[in-house]
Amino acid sequence: MIDPFALIMGREDKGSRLALDFIEAIVKELYGNITLGCSNIAFGIPDHVAINAFFIAMALRCEWAVPISNPSNEQINLAISGDDLCM
Repeated sequence: MIDPFALIMGREDKGSRLALDFIEAIVKELYGNITLGCSNIAFGIPDHVAINAFFIAMALRCEWAVPISNPSNEQINLAISGDDLCM
């Protein structure tokens, strides 16, 4: 299990893209399972829950195995369910 550090988008506007690229590289090169605290991505940004949900949907497409998120959040659950439906 690998837990890459995710840069906060509020401090680094390409933070989410770097995290997605890193997830793809780890899965491709190391065949590792990825865990990542998705709330780190949009910390301090207004409407961060929607941004976190969108990031989760994108990261799942990169074969992110274990998202760390709030399991009771409806937007995040919809993003995960939508990914499951589209697979």
